[in-house]
Amino acid sequence: MIRTLQLAVALFAGGITANASITINIGGGEFRDGSAQPLAAGTLLQLVNLGPDGVFNAINLADGGNQWVSGDDSLLSAQFSTGGGAAADFPSTDAFDLFKGVDTPGTLDRVFEFASDLLPLGAKLGIRWFPNLAAANFSSILLQPGQRYGQFTRSQNPLHGGTTWLVPADGANVTFDPLLTQSFGGMDPANAGAANFVAIPEPAFGSLALSSWIGLLKRRRRDRQTRIATPQADPFDK
Repeated sequence: MIRTLQLAVALFAGGITANASITINIGGGEFRDGSAQPLAAGTLLQLVNLGPDGVFNAINLADGGNQWVSGDDSLLSAQFSTGGGAAADFPSTDAFDLFKGVDTPGTLDRVFEFASDLLPLGAKLGIRWFPNLAAANFSSILLQPGQRYGQFTRSQNPLHGGTTWLVPADGANVTFDPLLTQSFGGMDPANAGAANFVAIPEPAFGSLALSSWIGLLKRRRRDRQTRIATPQADPFDK
């Protein structure tokens, strides 16, 4: 029997009673790191608004904006509480881990409650995770070139009885179609839950490395030419 994991997101409309809420349920497993191991407890996860194009844009550190997203993507940088209005364990959805309390490696079980004006009707959502980065350290993390990450959304063809990852209208209660890899008992391929992506290096970073490499080659060539041009002493010439 497949364990059911849920992420409930309740969105409250500003100035409207709590009855006008949106609830979104998400099952999740199995999330993995770059070595195909179940995602460690405490790992940094984020919710992402995928923008009008509805797809993840590769993280490009040269964009000059928010280092965690690129293109028309944006972080859901919002304060939240957990199910039933309980206090949140993280200040916003810029960062959270797998579960409030004790994580189960590789599986997600989360409850969020937001104000409804944070997510427009029909917004396309996705989730990202960053192996070897701790959610609790988010405020001090500077994303580095080459950092591995994974991402998932379901824009079409639900496989597990849920719906696509779109924000519904106020008052709706929907279940987003979950990530369930074959190792977890689902129909998604194993690599669907893997950290298959890396943050693109800044051009300055690549240029510096290229310049250093070219400089090293020039120095070696110059040294070689100097050795050829300089007569070598005969060890038997006394």
